[in-house]
Formats: sequence, C-alpha cells, structure tokens
Amino acid sequence: MNNFETLRAILLRDWDPLSVGENPNLADEYDAYIPGLLRLIEGNCSADRLEGYLLDIEHGLHLRPDPAAIALAVKNIFEAVHRGA
Repeated sequence: MNNFETLRAILLRDWDPLSVGENPNLADEYDAYIPGLLRLIEGNCSADRLEGYLLDIEHGLHLRPDPAAIALAVKNIFEAVHRGA
C-alpha cells in the first residue's frame, strides 16, 4: 500500500467526520485532504500540526470536532509513516 492509500484508509477508519467509512462508494471522500497531509508529513511536522490540520478541516465543514478521533488518526498516521507503510 502506498502512502496515499495508507492515509486514505486511516482517514476513513479512524477520523471519518462525515461517517462515510462504511460506504465503499464514498472511499474517496477525504482524498482532497491527503496531499496536504503528505506535505506536512514530508516537512517533518509535529503531531500537533497534523491535529490542527484535521481540526481546521472539521471547522471548515462546520462539524463539531472529535478530538479523540483526530488524535487516533494522527497517532496512526505517524506510526504508518515511521514504519514506512
């Protein structure tokens, strides 16, 4: 699995603020946010910065943030990146 697919899977499984993760027809729902995540990761950003990025997205969608989901997604993103997924 490449980084894009790994991030897609993590966003759908762990973050999923729109609750689309169970619908295979909506698997690309968060794809527009992945390039930004990749840029941040490639720039060696902090976990706080990634959390802020996801939080900003939720605010932009006028959603009530879920800090636990954001933290889980960021944790899993960092773990995937560090193990070279």
